[in-house]
Amino acid sequence: MKKRHKIPLILISFLALACLIFWVILTQTKFLESQVNRSLRVFLETRYPIRVTVGDISGSFWKNAVIKDITVDFTQEGEEYRMATIPHLRVDYRISNLWRKKWILDSLRIDRPQFAIKRTKEGQLLIPLPKGEGVISKTGLFNFKVGNFKIEKGSLKYLTDEGRTVLDSLNFELSLSKDGEGTKIEVLQGRFICPQKEFLMRNLEGSFATKKDTLFIHGLKIQTGNSKVEISGDIRDIKNPQFSFSVKTDPINLEEIRKLTGVKLEGRLEVEGTCIGDFKRFEGKATLDGKFFEREFDRVKLSYIYQNKRLLFPSLSGKIFDSPLNGKGEIDFGKRPEEYRFAGKITNLDLDNVVFNSFPTDLTGDVSMTGNSFSEKDLIMSMEVNLVTGRLDQYSFTAVKGSLTVTSSAIAFHKGFQMDYKNTQVILKGDLQYEGEVDMDADVNFGDLRDFENQIFIKQMAGRGKANLIVSGATSDFDVQGRFTSDSCFIYQFFSPEVKTEFEVVNFLSRRIGTFDLSFFDGFAWGISYDSLVSKIEIDGDFARIDSSLFANQYMNLAFWGDLDFSQTPQSLRLDKIVIDYRGNCLESFSPVQISIDTQEVRIRRAVLSSEEGKIEVSGLIDYEERMNLSLNFSDVDMASWFNLLTEKKIEGRLSLQGKVSGNFIQPQFELNGKIVDLKFEGMNLGELKTILSYEDKGLEFKQFDITSPEGTYTLNGVIPIDLSFSSVEKRFLEKPQNLSFKARGKRLDLVRLLIPEIEYLKGPFEGDLKISGDFLRPQFDGKLNLKDGTLKFVQLSDPVNELVVEMRMENANFFLDNVSGIMEHEEKQGGNFLKDLWGFFSPKRKIRGEINGFGRISIEDVDQPDYELYFVGQDIPINYEYADLSAVADVNVEITGKVPPLVSAEILLSQLYYREPFASSGASASLTPNSGEENLWDWNLDVSAVNNCWVINDDVNLEFKGDVLVVRENGELRILGNLVTIRGKYFLYGTKFKIDEGSFLFDNIEKIDPKIDFLVSTNLRGGTSTSSKGLGILSTESTDQIELSIKGTISAPEVEPASDSPYSKEDIVELLTFQQGFAAVDTEGVGTLFQERVVKSLGGAYGSRFLENIAGRSLGVETFEIVPAWSEKFTLLDAEITVGKYISDKIYLRYTRRLSQSSGQETGVEYRLNKHLLLEGRKDKFGLFHLGLNLNWEY
Repeated sequence: MKKRHKIPLILISFLALACLIFWVILTQTKFLESQVNRSLRVFLETRYPIRVTVGDISGSFWKNAVIKDITVDFTQEGEEYRMATIPHLRVDYRISNLWRKKWILDSLRIDRPQFAIKRTKEGQLLIPLPKGEGVISKTGLFNFKVGNFKIEKGSLKYLTDEGRTVLDSLNFELSLSKDGEGTKIEVLQGRFICPQKEFLMRNLEGSFATKKDTLFIHGLKIQTGNSKVEISGDIRDIKNPQFSFSVKTDPINLEEIRKLTGVKLEGRLEVEGTCIGDFKRFEGKATLDGKFFEREFDRVKLSYIYQNKRLLFPSLSGKIFDSPLNGKGEIDFGKRPEEYRFAGKITNLDLDNVVFNSFPTDLTGDVSMTGNSFSEKDLIMSMEVNLVTGRLDQYSFTAVKGSLTVTSSAIAFHKGFQMDYKNTQVILKGDLQYEGEVDMDADVNFGDLRDFENQIFIKQMAGRGKANLIVSGATSDFDVQGRFTSDSCFIYQFFSPEVKTEFEVVNFLSRRIGTFDLSFFDGFAWGISYDSLVSKIEIDGDFARIDSSLFANQYMNLAFWGDLDFSQTPQSLRLDKIVIDYRGNCLESFSPVQISIDTQEVRIRRAVLSSEEGKIEVSGLIDYEERMNLSLNFSDVDMASWFNLLTEKKIEGRLSLQGKVSGNFIQPQFELNGKIVDLKFEGMNLGELKTILSYEDKGLEFKQFDITSPEGTYTLNGVIPIDLSFSSVEKRFLEKPQNLSFKARGKRLDLVRLLIPEIEYLKGPFEGDLKISGDFLRPQFDGKLNLKDGTLKFVQLSDPVNELVVEMRMENANFFLDNVSGIMEHEEKQGGNFLKDLWGFFSPKRKIRGEINGFGRISIEDVDQPDYELYFVGQDIPINYEYADLSAVADVNVEITGKVPPLVSAEILLSQLYYREPFASSGASASLTPNSGEENLWDWNLDVSAVNNCWVINDDVNLEFKGDVLVVRENGELRILGNLVTIRGKYFLYGTKFKIDEGSFLFDNIEKIDPKIDFLVSTNLRGGTSTSSKGLGILSTESTDQIELSIKGTISAPEVEPASDSPYSKEDIVELLTFQQGFAAVDTEGVGTLFQERVVKSLGGAYGSRFLENIAGRSLGVETFEIVPAWSEKFTLLDAEITVGKYISDKIYLRYTRRLSQSSGQETGVEYRLNKHLLLEGRKDKFGLFHLGLNLNWEY
């Protein structure tokens, strides 16, 4: 073989042998493994605290290699552990890349690796970080690239002092590379299982990049069994990691976090937020949607800080528990169970959404809350609340303030917990278990009961009150006891200023058993006043016993008792007895009254109330909308007492009526058909009333309204607009037109007393026809009334007006009296007394006859306040007062003007007057005033003048006077002002008759009728006076000494003194008037002044003459009758002197004097008074001499 051919062959053979030797070394020896292990030690152990060993290397080597039994140990002193065990690793590559020193691997597959990572007690992860700079190569880790990196069926152990956590079935597929900028990892997919935590990672994908000591994460998507999470961010300083992430979940199942971390979390949330910090402290912001511990979170925005196992929420807003919240809070995971806090505002919070199966609420306001545990079993929440309008279960409130504790089983209201509802305050304390016991005390202050109108079964109420409640027993069927008091309580038309109620009920929600004691005092019900209303009710399940109920006031007692059975529908109320006693009139039910109470209505089967004088029967129904359909039947009912409930007017009669009542309480309707026999109005006998009434649409129609009596007939037809609502209304009579027709015919018109109460009766044939229109309170009239040959009697006068003619017409709102005329006559009866008949034979009395005429107007523009304008003139009118012994004859001019009570103004000139009433000791005017209420009396302003022939004759005086007085009556009080001067007369004192020399009555007391008096009187003594040897003053039988007295003071308190020039003292006069001798000796023997006064008052002689004078004056009908005894050694009646005086006309006074024995001459005198200033007097004395006198009295 040629040499040139041998050299290439040798070279090729050498190369083949070398390759064979290299191949044998690689495949049949451990040379390669030892060299790799040595290189790893040199390259890694000098830089990192790890040791990597390779067990076996095989493969084709030019395109792949298989490495087996790889181990990685963490070699930091004291913390050694095996980080990885890789049984099989396959690497695919291109030998050309390696030849060019490009460390590019096409794929890297690791089968069944076992990884581990350990954490120290301090929480530091033991991972191989580069050693100090002194041992690190300046070149660093070479650049490389792995196209496809797979880990299959691997595992990862997380080692801690507490134990280990294993991630199993670890499968990852990724690509990674390193260049000058750093390392990049692209995770294509990944999954694993954590059996201990029952956690499944379905998929993991995303990208990682490292640059120096920072790890960047882009679009990392994690999908677990029930969660999806996307994370982007970075981690700086691997040794002390600092991270910043943005996180978005769709959603995240908190149950999986609980399994991994052990923190008790529940729910599914959609989270979008940020996280910045390290593993010891991080913070961020987030928006949450979903459920947290089964509580709804809706767009909850928060900021958070986590540190030392405490998660703080500096701001928290959104809708949690289906309620908007805004505030701050925290969760402390370091405590077991967890502790959390919240402070802020809540809106429409439903506690049932926080604590399930509690009770519904609607809470809005400020809350400060501290809680423990999120689990329903261990939940405890302590709250301080300050809430506004809301609801607690079925109870509404306007404000709540206080502290309470909420658990999963109960609510505890702490002392001072206050709930306000409008004007009502409730102070609570106690515990309320949802399904257990309740033990609560409540103090309730009802500021205004109107706040609860239409919220309970009572629709109308007002007032205030206080209640004390104790609630105990099982929550599902609790017991209640309490007390309610009120100083102002109004329910419907029922009012009381003093209410006391005590009650006690057990098993309140099921079979209720208990008692109610109700007491109401000093109020009114439907316009009826009462003193007390007391009721005791016992309940037992669906049965209530009305043990006793008593309604009482000053007029009426109402008692009833019975049973209420509400176990059925309709409920049955049976009133065994109803007893009504009204002012002695009794109504009583003699058979049980059956009432059915349904959910819609109350039906009265038949209620019959009977009395000795009639009965009332009611049946029908009333519903809760206050609609009714009732039948009424009144049989022979005495109206007098019952009508006092409706009006102060006195209405009498016996009522029989049938009717139907329908509509509702606001707009009732009725049809009534009835009659009243023996009808009387204010004492006026009106006869029999027959009526048919209809009421509908606020119109009362008189289809028939006829009053018939022997004295007259009255007929009324038409419609009155009136609101007869059963509730209180502002106006009963409506401002709508009325249309009435009234006709009257008869011979006695008693209804005139309605317009003029001073009239006692008006008799005579009359006929009237009247149309009434306009408003009820402003009526318009069109009609006329005529009366002829009538008789009019005034209440205060004894003599009526006869031959009365009245012509009256009614136009618009006025009653016009076109003509009123009549006469008044008075003639004193003579019969019954012999002396008076005898005197009347010689001096017959003339009959007094006067005429009266008048006209005027009465305006009825205001029905309650008629306006009078009447004028009357009378001449020689006899005035005989009905209520006192007062008679007179006068000319009068009268005006009646003004509204009720009108003013009666008059000018009265007296031509004769007699007043025989005794002077009242009090000076009051009782005897001059009729027994009538002050509101019925008209006012007076009477100017009375008298010239002469005006006499006061009583036990104190017998005198004639003249003068002018003003008689005033206002509000029923009678007053007299003016001055009266005596003309002649006598005054009586201690049984002795005094002649009135001069005197006057001055009426100037506006408080009462008690005139001042100023009299000078005198009397002659029997015989003269002499003095005995013992010094006693005695009277002589032949002396005519005179005693003069001055009487002043008032009628009620007269003062009697000796005249200024009298020689006698007051004591002397008393002695002289008593026995006309001194009593000094008697006094010295011990008889006191009281004895002397009694002896003087019992003297027979003087009192006997005075008694005869009074009897004769009244019997004979004379003005003057005097008996003057003639004194000698003894009293002799035949020597007495008698004086008789009488007015034979209104200006001529005749006087006659003589002794009974005719032992001396007689004296005759006459007076003629021309006027009040001029008097002519003539007389013939005892000696037959004539005397003529002229008396002129002129005042200026």
